Amino acid sequence: MKQLTIILGILLAALGCADNKKGDPATLDNGSSKRMTELDSLSKISIIKDTTVWPGFNRVNRNGQRMGMWKEVDNFYTEIEYSEVRKIIIRKEYSRLTGSLIGFCVIKSKSFDEVIYSFEDYRHLEAVFSDFRIIKEPCDNDNSNNCLIYKYRCRIAVYFRNGALSQLQEEKYNEDPEIDGETIWTKYFRKDGSESDIDMMEYAIAQNRDERRLDINQTDSCGRRQGLWLEDDGYREVYYKDGVVDGIFRSYSRKTGTLLSIGWYCKGMLSGRWFYFDEQGKLLRIDDHPDLEGSPVWLANSYLSK
Repeated sequence: MKQLTIILGILLAALGCADNKKGDPATLDNGSSKRMTELDSLSKISIIKDTTVWPGFNRVNRNGQRMGMWKEVDNFYTEIEYSEVRKIIIRKEYSRLTGSLIGFCVIKSKSFDEVIYSFEDYRHLEAVFSDFRIIKEPCDNDNSNNCLIYKYRCRIAVYFRNGALSQLQEEKYNEDPEIDGETIWTKYFRKDGSESDIDMMEYAIAQNRDERRLDINQTDSCGRRQGLWLEDDGYREVYYKDGVVDGIFRSYSRKTGTLLSIGWYCKGMLSGRWFYFDEQGKLLRIDDHPDLEGSPVWLANSYLSK
């Protein structure tokens, strides 16, 4: 009888893991206070930055306009590439605290953005801004057809610290969607993916819940990786869901600390646009993949069509 009880216990545990694989919220191991100290230390691993301005960097053309690669050090470590061939500008901002990427922006030659990734100092994805476009709207206090205001418009995906989607919204703005944006529509989500009537991230903060306790190198009760993982001594930042790579991916050069690659995984598969750079930060290539289910672009389009 005792042996049968043990066998049943093993089977029930296995079934619990199987249920989690079907999409139930994974149970994370909170760990002890010692574990929390280890996580805090891990989140602060510094990516050593080479701030050398290489020969050929920081140049201007005959008209005094910037060209090629630029490096700057102020509030951030900043790399900017002005690509005449691709007609884009790529801006990378790195944290002075950890050396990790905190801002990645691709600007089209027509002066508006293609995509913006925003991160915290401690590596976590905050938001993705995409689908930027120019719109025309009639003036509020003028009924004439001659009065038009030119504004930009974009879609924003905001994320919990464990990589789960927190909210989707669309905004219109003049200069910066984070400063002068006006929300058109918003959808809120819980960490299990279901829709919510309230902002669950703000609710968690109001309840004084410590989001940082469950957000780095965590496994669930079945031993599967969940959320943000720092690998290769912190030079790879990878998100997992149920043990499968899922979410934003970043890798850095051990030699210079600059970004080598950035892109999105959906259930272990490459999704959307990926960018690759050399050890000096120069763009090597851009690879385009289908926007798979779960990617920021797919999510925004799916809810816009409803």
